Amino acid sequence: MMDIWGEIFCKPDFSNEERMRMLLTNYCSALSNGIIDSGHTYAMQAARALITSVDECKENLMGLQHIVTMQELQKNKKVEDIQLTVDSIAQSVLKGSNLRTAFHYSNTNVQIHDVVEAFCKNLCANVDQKEMNRINWTDAKKMPRDNRGVHIVMNIPVNFCAKVVPTVSYTDPDYAKLRVLSRFLTSKYLHPVVREQNGAYGGGAMLTLDGVFNFYSYRDPNSRVTMNVFDETAEWMSKNVNLIDDQNLFEAKLSILQQMDQPVPEYMKGIDLFLYGLSYDIWKTQRERVLAVKKEDLVEMCLKYFKNDQWSGKCVIGEGSKDLKDGNEIWETISGPQQ
Repeated sequence: MMDIWGEIFCKPDFSNEERMRMLLTNYCSALSNGIIDSGHTYAMQAARALITSVDECKENLMGLQHIVTMQELQKNKKVEDIQLTVDSIAQSVLKGSNLRTAFHYSNTNVQIHDVVEAFCKNLCANVDQKEMNRINWTDAKKMPRDNRGVHIVMNIPVNFCAKVVPTVSYTDPDYAKLRVLSRFLTSKYLHPVVREQNGAYGGGAMLTLDGVFNFYSYRDPNSRVTMNVFDETAEWMSKNVNLIDDQNLFEAKLSILQQMDQPVPEYMKGIDLFLYGLSYDIWKTQRERVLAVKKEDLVEMCLKYFKNDQWSGKCVIGEGSKDLKDGNEIWETISGPQQ
């Protein structure tokens, strides 16, 4: 297996023009076909790109902007030029100095240590920097602290809406409270109002690993109404404190704990530590904090983070409403990918 990976990293071959054209066509087709099924995910990603530089980068690499870029490349660039670009990227990226690796194997296999060491040394054979298992830190770009929105116009019969609010990091005590709050709001507020009353196929809230709180709707015919629902979360909570009884709080916690306690496949063990620096002790502390969340914590978090003047980003994908702007918000309208 190490020999196969060694060939992939050290001897990439992009010279087959017909193969490259087929891969590019299939890739762009798969991206375009997935927009309708994952529209709410794309909407949340585009909204997060308005408030964090990391998500701005992700939008260019994984979001709708990436799909637009790939469609433009397929339409305007020659396959030969794309081959040269991909080959140049491979020469820069597929080097030992740019890679971190994680190996998962049984400790009964004694010889694997020598194989892994030889593999890593081979990747670093022709580079000056041979330090392994390091992380290169980069200063984050400062984002404008305006309430901004982006309307991505697409010729689809329904809309996908999202609002995102930056909160706290994973290790902050408020994170567990916000995590439970996301499940409570989904079941008691967003699902009944956005889906059952306003006609969307679905709606809810979620908290990302890096602490961005997301509101979303799926296949939504009433984008402006849904945005108002997102904005009125704190007001709704203050009027419906009585809904936070022991049973509803227990169900919200249980939903989170089921996710945290689900079995981890062998090949995924240690990945959170490798990718995000989350150790078992951090995970255990997070679980204890989830169990300790109280009724008043949900009200406190809602009023603390979701007032109307809170910094946020918004996105609507689809034809949308004629007037999405609310108050001092700054909205931009752009054309989305072709279907």
